[in-house]
Amino acid sequence: MRISNANAFADWLADAAPGARAIYHEGYLARDRSRETTELTDEERHELCLLAGIAWRSHERGLVRLVQ
Repeated sequence: MRISNANAFADWLADAAPGARAIYHEGYLARDRSRETTELTDEERHELCLLAGIAWRSHERGLVRLVQ
């Protein structure tokens, strides 16, 4: 499943079964989150930052395992 925004990630996480997988970004996350190096629009970059933050906090709480 491909996740496109922070709300979709939260919805997916609420319903995800153990072992479920989702993709929230393809590319170089650090580059795409930076205003100076991204090719994303400001709106796309902002949404990616929100989504990445939620994914990271979910990882810190032990809810997901982030891989690349």
